[in-house]
Amino acid sequence: MKCKSCMKTIPQNSSYCIHCGSKQSNYSEFNKDLSKPSIINMDSPSKKLSNGPDISSQRSIVDEEPKSGPKWLLSLFLGLVLGFISITPKLGNLVEASERVQSGEWQVLALRATSQDITAHFITNSIIWFIVILIVTSAYNKKKKKTS
Repeated sequence: MKCKSCMKTIPQNSSYCIHCGSKQSNYSEFNKDLSKPSIINMDSPSKKLSNGPDISSQRSIVDEEPKSGPKWLLSLFLGLVLGFISITPKLGNLVEASERVQSGEWQVLALRATSQDITAHFITNSIIWFIVILIVTSAYNKKKKKTS
């Protein structure tokens, strides 16, 4: 058996290395002979490594479906982005209103009304886009599950 820290030979099933004093794990797979390369025999149904542990019972990462987060979260994010994109032309109105208030041409209430209009426009567009994207992705996922 070899020490996991200094790689010097130590007595079998030692708790501590006699050379460097580091604590050893009792797992034999960590202390296997590292001088031979591990070769996976793909023809063998057991998938046993030539000098390693049996991995036939372990699930492959490739076989698993990719894990995804909540679908509504992506829809919400995209809805907010598209809601913001929809108000960008109206931001020019806000700048124009603030310039007119500073020049004394308009009262402050006009600036407030313009900002409320932009806020309402952003919220309604974000909600509409969120619902549309959620419906489309749900329909796509249902169709995808039926075909597979």
